[in-house]
Amino acid sequence: MKVTLVGINSAYSHTNLAVYYLLNNSIPKGVDAGVKQYNINMLEENVIEDLFYEKSDVYIFSSYIWNIEYVLKVASSLKKTTNAKIVLGGSEVSFNAKNYFDRYDFIDYILAGEGEEITYDLLNGINNNKKISIVNVFDKNSKDYNYIKKHIDFNKVIFPYKNVNMEDFQNKIIYYESQRGCPYNCSYCLSELDKSLRFRDLNKVKEEIMFFIDNNIPLVKFIDRTFNADNKRAKEIIRFILRNSKHTKFHFEVCANLLDDEIIELLGSAPNDMFQLEIGLQSINEHTIKEINRTTDTEKIGINVLKLLKNDNVHIHLDLISGLPYEDLNSFKESFNFAYNLKPHMLQLGFLKILHGTMIEKKKKDYDLKYNDFTPYEILSNKWLSYEDISNLKNIEFLIDRYFNSNNFYNTLEFFVNRIADSPFEFYEMLKDYFIKNELFKRSISKDDLYEILYDFFKAYDEKTAYNLLSFDYLSYVKIRKPKKEFIEKIEVLNKEEVFEMLKTEDFRELYLNEYNELSNKEVYKKISLYKFTINPITKEKKETLILFKNKKQDKVRLGHEYFCLS
Repeated sequence: MKVTLVGINSAYSHTNLAVYYLLNNSIPKGVDAGVKQYNINMLEENVIEDLFYEKSDVYIFSSYIWNIEYVLKVASSLKKTTNAKIVLGGSEVSFNAKNYFDRYDFIDYILAGEGEEITYDLLNGINNNKKISIVNVFDKNSKDYNYIKKHIDFNKVIFPYKNVNMEDFQNKIIYYESQRGCPYNCSYCLSELDKSLRFRDLNKVKEEIMFFIDNNIPLVKFIDRTFNADNKRAKEIIRFILRNSKHTKFHFEVCANLLDDEIIELLGSAPNDMFQLEIGLQSINEHTIKEINRTTDTEKIGINVLKLLKNDNVHIHLDLISGLPYEDLNSFKESFNFAYNLKPHMLQLGFLKILHGTMIEKKKKDYDLKYNDFTPYEILSNKWLSYEDISNLKNIEFLIDRYFNSNNFYNTLEFFVNRIADSPFEFYEMLKDYFIKNELFKRSISKDDLYEILYDFFKAYDEKTAYNLLSFDYLSYVKIRKPKKEFIEKIEVLNKEEVFEMLKTEDFRELYLNEYNELSNKEVYKKISLYKFTINPITKEKKETLILFKNKKQDKVRLGHEYFCLS
C-alpha cells in the first residue's frame, strides 16, 4: 500500500510539521509513504495532477482554517480520478467532523487530535482490510463525532525531521515544538480544549536544535504555545542556542508577564536578530481579559517589552485582537495606543476568528456574534463593534502593516504621529480618512508610492520636515540611490566629482570607510552616497546637514543603512 502525506502551506517559504511527524511515527511496516508539499498560491490543477501521478492508495491532508478550502478542492478532484482513500486531519476538522461528512461525500476518514498513533492504527487497518474502529478516527457512519482527549507520550514521538533530506528546507522556515498543550484556556483558542502541558526531554530538545544549527536552517519557529511556561527550562534552551548558533534564528511565542530579569538579560546579550519573540497582548480591557479566561498583568507586560526593546537586538512582535467581548471601539483605541506606544518592531492587529469547539463559539448568541460562514470564520460584528467599526479597523490594519510594521518610515512617524494627533490611533484614523477620500485603498500601491502618499499627506502640516525625514527614511531603509520622487528630489545629492574629491582625503576614508581600505575610490563610490539635508533628520535642527550613507545594514533590528552625519 502506498500513502502520500500532503501539506498545503500558506506560502512558499513555509513548511508543514504535521506530515513529517506522521512520516516518522505513523507508517506501519510494509507501507510505502512519502511527503508532498505545496502552497495555496499554486494552481490547483497542477497539484491535483502531481498527486494523481503519485498513484497512492491513501492521501492524508493536513487541514487548517487557512488551507481547508484549497484542500477540499484538491481532495474532491483527486477522489474522482482515483480509487484512493481521502483522509483529513488537523485543527480545522478535528472538532467539526460531522459537518464535513454531511457536506462532502468524498472524505473517507477524519482524524481528530494528536495524529501519530491513530494514523498508524488507521493505515494498519486499511492495509490489512480490518474494520476501522479507533478512538478519534471518524467516518461517515460514525455514531459519535465527539473528540475524546487522548494524549500520547511526547518523549516517545520520533523527531519529525529524522531521515529527511534537509536540502529540501534550504531558505525555508522550519517548525518545531519542544512542548505540547497550553497552561492557559483562552476562550477563543482551541488550546482550551487540551489543558495538559507536556515537555519534551530537554536533552532531546538540545540535540534537535543542534540538528537545525548543523544544517544551517535560516529560521526555526517553535510552535510551543507558551515557550516560557517554565522559565528555568526556557533559559536553558536560550543559553544552549547562544552557545551554539551562528546563523540560525529562533522564533518563540512568550507570555511577557512571566519573563524575569534573568531571561531578559540573556536575550539582551544575543547577537542581533538571533531571536524573535511574539507576545500576545490581545487587549488591556480588564473586563475583556476576564471574560476570555486570560490571566495577565498589563503593567508588567509593558515594563518587560520596554526592557526587551532596549538593546534593539531581539525582534518583538506584539499581537492585538479586535472583536473580543466587552471591547468596544473606545476600549480598543486604548489597547491600540498602549501597544503602539511600546514601539514593538511589529504590531499585528488580528481579528477574532470563531473556531469550532471553542468556548467563544458556544457563547456566540450571548455576544451577538456575526461572523463569516466560510474560513477563516472571521468576525463581522458583535454587541460592541458594528460592521462599520470592523471595516474601519481593517483599513487601519492595512496602514499599520504598510507603514509601521515595514519599519521603512520609522523616523518620519516618530516625529509626526503625536504632533498632528492626540494619540497614535487618532493619527491612523486621519490617515485612513485621507486614503478613503483619495480612493487609495482601491488601487495597487508600491513601496515607493507609500512614501509619495505620506509626503502628500504631511505637506499640509510641515512640508519641509516631511521631505527631509521621508528622504532620510527612504535612503536608510530602502536604497541609498534616490528615486525620481517629488519629495526626495528636493534633497541635494553630491555629484561624482565632489564625492571623489572627498575620497582622495586619507582622513575621510580612515574615519568613515576603513572597511573599504582594499577597494579603489571607484569601487567605494558604488557603495556610498552623500546627501545634503536642509534639516538635520536626526536632531531635527533646522540646519543644513551632510550625511554619508553606506550600502551596508547596521547591526540592530530597527536600524537601516549605516550613515554618518558629516556636518
